[in-house]
Parts: sequence; structure tokens; C-alpha cells
Amino acid sequence: INEYTAIVNNLNPADRLHLRTKASSDSKSLGKYYNGVHVIINSNISDEWTEVSIGNLTGYMKMEYLCISGTGDAPKSAMPVMMVYNPNSAGNLHLREKQSMESKSLGLYSNGTKVTLMGFNDEWAHVIVDGKMGFMLAKYLQ
Repeated sequence: INEYTAIVNNLNPADRLHLRTKASSDSKSLGKYYNGVHVIINSNISDEWTEVSIGNLTGYMKMEYLCISGTGDAPKSAMPVMMVYNPNSAGNLHLREKQSMESKSLGLYSNGTKVTLMGFNDEWAHVIVDGKMGFMLAKYLQ
């Protein structure tokens, strides 16, 4: 439903948009997201901040950096394609449901598998692989 979706559209395409735990620039960041990432809007779009969901992750983004679907030109995607590279003997990496090693595995991917990076924080990468959305340890992507 177009009126309930938006696309990350940071005016500076080299910058990333924070997904915050609260509607404040001072609140904790859940990750930084690239232009072109689709979000589901969960709250009022007339406020400065709106609650959004990206997969099973929910937080707040500033409305000024979102393009409401169907209301204008969609920004060009800035999401890079990366590859799994785990130097450990197993040579693979789990796609996790949440940002936790204890979280359910959505699949195991071998070195060389391409993933689309939507966003990241200090430890986790929010990715799309094989049509699935989840989290991988960022240090094993290149």
C-alpha cells in the first residue's frame, strides 16, 4: 500500500540515515541506512519523526529524509552489494533473524555469496540475500 511505505532519501547520498530507538537525534542508533531502502510507516507522517519498520526492526526516522512512495521520484539506490568472507575454517556465515548470535538462523551462506547491504551498526549488517532479510556479522562481509 503506497501511502504506508517510504524510501530512504538522504539529501547527501554519501551519508546514511539513522534508525533511532526514540524520536530524537540523541537516542541510540539501531543502524545507518542507505538511500533506496524501503521502510513501512507505522505512525503519523505529519510529525518531524515517524515510526518505521525495516523487516522485523522498528525505530524512528526523520520524515525529511524519507520519500513517501508514489509522491515523487524515488531516489537512486545506494545500497552496495557485498560478499560473504569468513576466514574461519567453516567458510560460511549465518543470516540471523535479529541482531544476536542466539537469534534464529534464516540460512547459512558460504564465502562468495553476494548480499545487498541496506544498513549497518558497529557489529551487524542488515542485509537481503536470496530474497530474505536479516542480519549478518558485518566483519565477515567485504
